[in-house]
Amino acid sequence: MGTVPDTIAGTSIVELDPDVFAQIVDEKPKKQSRLTSRFKLLDLNQMWIVLTTVAVFLLILGSSMVYSFNTIVKMSAWMGPDEAIKWLPAIFIDMTIIGCTAALAQFKNRGTASKRAVWLARFFLFLSTVLSVVANASHTIDYWEGDLSTFQSWIGVLISSLIPIFSLGMTEILIYLAFVDPDEEDAQLKKRAKDRAKRDKERNR
Repeated sequence: MGTVPDTIAGTSIVELDPDVFAQIVDEKPKKQSRLTSRFKLLDLNQMWIVLTTVAVFLLILGSSMVYSFNTIVKMSAWMGPDEAIKWLPAIFIDMTIIGCTAALAQFKNRGTASKRAVWLARFFLFLSTVLSVVANASHTIDYWEGDLSTFQSWIGVLISSLIPIFSLGMTEILIYLAFVDPDEEDAQLKKRAKDRAKRDKERNR
């Protein structure tokens, strides 16, 4: 509500009838509400908006996974596997990123996972992400035959290295977007804050 002037149409506000004064004060907000009702904001919780958002993130995740898969398959030839199974490293490296991220989200949602389980999931998430980054970067460096004297080669190495990071980020966002209830998440955060405050209070006694 805006600031009310001392006078309205030359009349002091103290001379106005209270009902008239209330009508004048409330007049502007009513006009604003009628105006804004013509241009309603989108309800972001509508099903089609949620599904479209999920589809966009799935497309990004799928694209990054396909590229990374292709890169790791070519790089895995350096390890000397049989031709028929050289695609397996791409599966266990990149899928570990998705699996560990999903596991951490489930642990957080349940709130009952042991510290050891959380530590293992974080460790293998970190390890698989590093391996994927190294594999993507190594493949690009190999493409340039080790010559990184041009800016094109550096840009190529940088972008290829970031692709697994995109996979990691898109997976986590998708999990929270599609499977984590924000109200339940807020309730858990409030409960943890309350428990922490209670412990601090008992400790300070």
